[in-house]
Amino acid sequence: MQRAHLAARLCRGLQPRIATLCTYSPPPAVRRLAELQQEVRALHKAGSYPEAFSASSEAYTLAKSQFGTEHPAFASAANNFALMHKECGNGDDAITHYQEALDAYKASVGESHQSTAAAAYNLAVLLRAQGLWVKAEALDRMSLEAREAALGAEHADTLCSVSSLGANLFLQDRLEEAEPLLRRALESREELLGASHPRVLASARNLAACLEALGRPDEAATLIRYYPNPLFGAPLAVESVPS
Repeated sequence: MQRAHLAARLCRGLQPRIATLCTYSPPPAVRRLAELQQEVRALHKAGSYPEAFSASSEAYTLAKSQFGTEHPAFASAANNFALMHKECGNGDDAITHYQEALDAYKASVGESHQSTAAAAYNLAVLLRAQGLWVKAEALDRMSLEAREAALGAEHADTLCSVSSLGANLFLQDRLEEAEPLLRRALESREELLGASHPRVLASARNLAACLEALGRPDEAATLIRYYPNPLFGAPLAVESVPS
């Protein structure tokens, strides 16, 4: 009886708090930011880049004013703004905003978080495209370590980081270091995605290029089974798919 009476008092005490939670509505600025982020994703998916760029710019400005530069909401907005700059061919601006996103994720959720790893990967892709291989390599290694710990060695995102690091080492002519990473990316992706998936074909092309450079053309030629003959010997396929 005493327990029942105590439970009833507890429930009565919680009722006002529960009612408050059920009727809570986020501030208008926060609601608008969420709407903009959804809009950016939808427009990007539809290939409407100018409209997506405009929405991402508004979201970036709003997130910065509401949350500052060390909050996950700002990091997400900066990441999307960077992606839109990249899609519109603004490489330098994309690097600036990807760096902002990376710094914000580091400050708010830590270096081992999946979002931080994704931001590091995105930035590494752009730095590599500009020939800044040493800086890109450090980010690739950071991304790979975080993803292996959080997602496991065979996760698709982890394999993106494996492939990215392998490609980076290849471009630095560190072929012996690049080969096992490129081979791992190919074998694991084929098992995960199937032999005809575009990422598997890219991995096969990358490994073939590395084997050719190592002076093993016969071994490289065995990889022709992954793609049509005209593609054999094509340039290194460095991925830039956002994670």
